[in-house]
Amino acid sequence: PPELAGDGRDIGMEILGNVPGLAEYRAELERMKKEMEENRVYVRSIRPVRWEAEKGVVARKMRVEKDSSASGGAYVWTPGEIGGRGIVPGSVSWQLEVKDAGKYHLWGRVQAPTPEDDSFLVSLNVGAFLQSGTRGPLLMPRTDWHLGQSPNWTWREFPVDMTLPKGPVVLTLHTREDGAKIDNLILTNDTTFQPEG
Repeated sequence: PPELAGDGRDIGMEILGNVPGLAEYRAELERMKKEMEENRVYVRSIRPVRWEAEKGVVARKMRVEKDSSASGGAYVWTPGEIGGRGIVPGSVSWQLEVKDAGKYHLWGRVQAPTPEDDSFLVSLNVGAFLQSGTRGPLLMPRTDWHLGQSPNWTWREFPVDMTLPKGPVVLTLHTREDGAKIDNLILTNDTTFQPEG
């Protein structure tokens, strides 16, 4: 929303600055912007790009947990009862900087302990969260990513090709079923690519 300003002052924030929750909201927004800036993912067509899931901005009920068998020693998930089919809001987002527009394939190093704990939702938004504090216009609506049961860390490909425009794009994984875990992600335009490790 536009700010109420005058003589270079943000009068709106001066008036609303003491409203309960607003200061906390602004602090959380600044934290998210800082984390996205520090962990921006640069996407190029010349080679696959790989990054740690825990480097994203984790929101609501998703959490970062430690695991010595995970790459980087940590992963992201929404905690819940194993096999309990719990659905709670949560997400993790990454600011992509796409240098080469084109069709890309998303891979994730995941664990899915039961058939009731084996999926995420994936969405894409055009724009820079860093400037606006929002995800921007929708590029791809929330799309199911069924992982299949996998008690150990394994690579799974997202079944939908992603056509990415040049410039900033926000990639978000949303909770679909609690208990599904994500450790690493890879974006590549190589249709024959198979992740290792």
